[in-house]
Amino acid sequence: MQAGETCIKEKGLLIKAAPFLLYLIRFYFL
Repeated sequence: MQAGETCIKEKGLLIKAAPFLLYLIRFYFL
């Protein structure tokens, strides 16, 4: 396992999850 590959995968997951997380945050604060 290379650290660079896992870092890229984690960033990819973050980018995919970002809209969902933003929606949850908006829903929570509204």
